[in-house]
Amino acid sequence: MLKENLLKTAEVIFAKYHLAGDPHDFMGELEADKEFLGAIEAKIAPVPEFMTKRFESILQLGAAFKTVQYLLLRATAPLRVVETGVLHGLSSAFLLNALDRNQRGELISIDLPADPAWAARAVSESGYVDSDDLPLGHGPGWAVPDALRKRWSLQLGAARQLLPEILAVSPCDYFVHDSEHTYEHMSFELDLAWNHLAGGTFIVCDNIDWCEAFADFCRFRKVDPVLVSGDGIEDPVNARFGIVCKP
Repeated sequence: MLKENLLKTAEVIFAKYHLAGDPHDFMGELEADKEFLGAIEAKIAPVPEFMTKRFESILQLGAAFKTVQYLLLRATAPLRVVETGVLHGLSSAFLLNALDRNQRGELISIDLPADPAWAARAVSESGYVDSDDLPLGHGPGWAVPDALRKRWSLQLGAARQLLPEILAVSPCDYFVHDSEHTYEHMSFELDLAWNHLAGGTFIVCDNIDWCEAFADFCRFRKVDPVLVSGDGIEDPVNARFGIVCKP
């Protein structure tokens, strides 16, 4: 069911933004990529916190958020992708896999090591707190396969400090927000990215149900987003993440 949902949503996205390529073909190559799935499995297998996690398919691992982005990157072939929020690095791995398939582009990721103190975590306006922890002794992005790291720059620090510096050096042509999901911080990242992006550039924002920042951003910028649920369905009511393209 997830595959069918994702393909329907991808068809909407590709038609709306006039993207090249066939999402069915990109989905097929991802499903057939046993090497990528095996590399992820090899990374997580020795980690006690992940010992019980096994994935029957790459789509099960990628779910909606990671899989849709793989399809987007394969179609748009960006040169410079910037991502905030890494944690284990599974989303980063999907982005890097797409860039590797394209044989072009780099990914710059920004993250802070997870703080074990629950009280130190930012709480969204809806009361959500990111409860995920890094495994003991592992840093952000630990699950990214070694073969994909050649296109990757991981920068540790606060996005408020690093993101303006990164975007000032050279504009990115694909931006992902997946860090602190408070209204203030999400708005800061979205506005900053928008002001540095050229036309035709995509912004993908996760956890848009945690606060109203993404909805307000789209209203203010007068852009019509594609809103996707965790089940991969285009669903404005139960959306988990959103996609916009700067005109």
